[in-house]
Amino acid sequence: MRFQRRFHSLVAGTRIDRPKNEWIITEMPDLRIVDQETWNTVNQWIHSGRVGKVKKGGPNRTYFGGLMKCTYCGGSIVAINATQYGCAAHKDRGTAACPGISFPRESTDKTLLGIIQNEILSGASIRRIESKAKKMIAERPRRESQKAKLTPLVRLEQMDKEISRLVDAIAAVGISDALKEKLQNAETERKNLLSMQNEKPADVIVNFDEVSKRIKKYAMNWKEALDDVQQARKILSDLMGKIEIKVKDDGIY
Repeated sequence: MRFQRRFHSLVAGTRIDRPKNEWIITEMPDLRIVDQETWNTVNQWIHSGRVGKVKKGGPNRTYFGGLMKCTYCGGSIVAINATQYGCAAHKDRGTAACPGISFPRESTDKTLLGIIQNEILSGASIRRIESKAKKMIAERPRRESQKAKLTPLVRLEQMDKEISRLVDAIAAVGISDALKEKLQNAETERKNLLSMQNEKPADVIVNFDEVSKRIKKYAMNWKEALDDVQQARKILSDLMGKIEIKVKDDGIY
């Protein structure tokens, strides 16, 4: 018999395998159920390609599973079968862990997505998006101008160092045709970089009416984002946070 093959790691936050040399093994031949040859065959199959691996669950395939909180235990509500959401603690550990709660997935998804749709398509929401978009567009020329200036500045600093090295070389060994040409090329490039720094970026003309039309179009087609469940879950989590489920006399809310 083998004991203490796994332990809870405070660093990893989960149970992990102990090194085999730390196992507690006690030989008890009187408890043998199968012969040694059969055991060796089965044991080899069990461990083939699986050493050190722990099975992990797949990606969540529901929009709101794990984003809702049980009214009784505060734990996560997940998909407990193909048609129902329910308390994960009750599903895994029974009534000893939580009295449990369950409700239809289809109607829940429809209700919650309807709330989001009303919020996204509301006039106030559209206006907030338009205001933020216009602000970002208005700031874009300044950001691009700063970015455009940054590259010449870095190169200008490099050219200053290059010219300084060339001057030092000329002072040490005297001028030559090669050094003279390099110095002239460096000074020409430096002048061009300085000229670029003084150029005014072209004005960006933005049709804000077209921006508003596009925002409304994307808002109307927001359900297209639901095709990718994992991406949709991230968006829904950002929009709604943790959804707390309440049980009342007239229903579940």
